[in-house]
Amino acid sequence: ESPARYSSQAIPVLREKLSGYAVKDSFLDASGTLWMTTQRGLLRFARGALARLTTADGLPVDDLQTAFQDRDGNLWFGSLGGGVIRHAAGEISSLGPSQGFAAAQVALFYEDREGSLWIGTDDGGLHRLKDGKFLVIGKPEGLSDDLVWAIFEDRAGDVWIGTDSGLNRLRGREIRRYTKA
Repeated sequence: ESPARYSSQAIPVLREKLSGYAVKDSFLDASGTLWMTTQRGLLRFARGALARLTTADGLPVDDLQTAFQDRDGNLWFGSLGGGVIRHAAGEISSLGPSQGFAAAQVALFYEDREGSLWIGTDDGGLHRLKDGKFLVIGKPEGLSDDLVWAIFEDRAGDVWIGTDSGLNRLRGREIRRYTKA
């Protein structure tokens, strides 16, 4: 089915089934499944059925903020209090301090042209996941703030990071701050 056809058929069903859920983020994956993050867990809508995944299903917390699918088909979810959650090959795993991820609250995901996953956090700056390892870029490394709102890679390969205290450009390992208009 085309995503447009699927979505139009799903609207009446979803309207009824989503009563009581505040959906924070959503996306339609490559298989046509609709994923939604809520304060009460992760919702998955496929073939007319709504399922909810919670801590009982392996999530570290139920309060989820953001959702993303990378080019390899892995699903990524950012939580409030539980760090990063990956859903790959039907398995749910959490990435936290023991894997090098040093934040509890995830605000957004961005994948660059090389396939690195950039993760903006509310409390731990910017994290880059490349080849299974995290690089943390925060205030100690020169970022203007540890609360990251936006991430973008330009044509030159520079990564632009919007924080609570301004705009930053990451070129290689050098950070330049743009904090005043």
